[in-house]
Amino acid sequence: MQRPAWISHFSLMVVLLTAGFAPLGFADEGTKATEETKLAPVKKPDTHTVKAERLLIELKLSGTFESAHAVEVALRPKSWSKLEVKQAVAHGDTVKKGDRLVELDLEELA
Repeated sequence: MQRPAWISHFSLMVVLLTAGFAPLGFADEGTKATEETKLAPVKKPDTHTVKAERLLIELKLSGTFESAHAVEVALRPKSWSKLEVKQAVAHGDTVKKGDRLVELDLEELA
């Protein structure tokens, strides 16, 4: 089977054009660029040494802590006018089991 004539003509034209441009210096451009690249100093990228250590995260927060087991202390005396508080634990103080929270003057109630 014979090739069409236009393929042969096209191939011949490509070969002649390539050979014709070679003396003009177009073929050497790739070589020149490679030589210039070899001569230019190459800058090394900046590096950082990584080491394993604890990550510290600091947060400034405000809030109130409340006990999960808070117990309400209810006082329901019959006569409020005669009830006097002698001493009470301040709000936010730390208390332990058995600590006195409030001291009342009971002389007037008796």
